[in-house]
Amino acid sequence: MRGVVLLDSPILGGWRARTLELAKRTQLVGSISPGKISQRRRNSWPNADAAHDHFAKKTAFAKWAPQVLRDFIEHGTADGQGKRLLCFDRDVETRIYNTLPHNLDSLLRRHPLQCPVGFIGGTESLEMKQVGMRMTQSGWKPPPRAPGDGGGEPPVPHGAPP
Repeated sequence: MRGVVLLDSPILGGWRARTLELAKRTQLVGSISPGKISQRRRNSWPNADAAHDHFAKKTAFAKWAPQVLRDFIEHGTADGQGKRLLCFDRDVETRIYNTLPHNLDSLLRRHPLQCPVGFIGGTESLEMKQVGMRMTQSGWKPPPRAPGDGGGEPPVPHGAPP
């Protein structure tokens, strides 16, 4: 393997990882993770302009450069079923949030990666503030922040809807 790129996926460690483990074991994870929001996230609009207007009114998205939001609407949504749809399944996003690994810190201590690691993501998002970057930065330095990085990442599209 030549390298690992973490796409907006911090590594949990210490008390945060133990808390996540407890939340998963007690079935509370869905009520405290970002999955609580993603499971109800709006995923369709009458057209691309309506989708743009919706996201432009959201605090996190309002921080984005206008072209970035236009690109997100163009590439993160698609026409389908007579409307504009997000290009990812919110149930998949929710499962990702609710099944974050809680044991990567101990696993990586026992079996350190033998390749370079990079991180791409908004370092000022609510999720990153909750998780922190300590474990993610262990052993490597993150790239400099992009100008205007206000955090608040969009869900990552994984393909157009059927």
